[in-house]
Amino acid sequence: MICPRCAMAELVGDTRQCAKCGYSALVAVAVADEAPVRDPLDETARQELIELFDIQVLHRRGPASIVYIARDLEVGARVALKVLPRVPEAGAVAQEAFHRAAAAAAGLDHRHVVPTYSAGTTDNLFWYSVQYVEGQSLAELLHEGGPMDLRACGRLVEQVARALDYAHRRGVVHADLKPANVLVDPAGLVHVTDFSVPRTLERLGVLGGERTSTRRIEYLAPEERAGAEPGPPADQYALAMLSGRCPGPSAAVLAKTEQFHLDSVACGVPSVRRISASRKRARPSRSVNKVVLTNVSMAVLE
Repeated sequence: MICPRCAMAELVGDTRQCAKCGYSALVAVAVADEAPVRDPLDETARQELIELFDIQVLHRRGPASIVYIARDLEVGARVALKVLPRVPEAGAVAQEAFHRAAAAAAGLDHRHVVPTYSAGTTDNLFWYSVQYVEGQSLAELLHEGGPMDLRACGRLVEQVARALDYAHRRGVVHADLKPANVLVDPAGLVHVTDFSVPRTLERLGVLGGERTSTRRIEYLAPEERAGAEPGPPADQYALAMLSGRCPGPSAAVLAKTEQFHLDSVACGVPSVRRISASRKRARPSRSVNKVVLTNVSMAVLE
């Protein structure tokens, strides 16, 4: 049975629960005679964005956000629309920072970066639309299929590294790299999404709702956990952690990754990758080679 709420996945398990949006058929039956459960963020988005987007499907739900599949009413394009709750105290400074981060993301034009189309605010929301990518997130792939084949993991990490290097060369830090922000289309092409915007809002303390953080602690670099602002090395750390988790989590791999990151930052390693003038002859930097080879080789040994 297809989920009646999001229409994106089958209801599975004894609870007949949807892996996409969390809907449970058993819970729905149990509360059929009661008032429906309200989702304030969903209701607000549908009300406040009705003149801008035809919201079609609730696609993904994050810890502090919702992503819809929608149609942009101005241009008629199908998009992924992300909405985040806004606290009443978010004033002009927060709006300016949000638009600056969204503009920086929109300026990225790379085959492994999801294009940002538009962004805006309402009284209760921050929102931005990006290209809709068919496929699954890396988080969904690992959840449903378990550890990845080592070759597939290597190909994925290389594509993410290309996206990060391109962004870093243009002064843009992702600052929230995690499996949920790595999308894989049916052809196996990787697309990195959510550059800088969620982190900007979190840093300003203007996200509303119960969960005011979009980030996962295991992908935060040591300097971030100590309170420093994330820079390119923090993205490098998150990429290294991601490369260690694709073939299956390993405490030894993750410990070595963190130590290597600390050593690299101390030595001033500048970039995730060094790309030659010819795309066909792109080669990873020694830093990424060592991180990825360490993680993959240890996964084989274990």
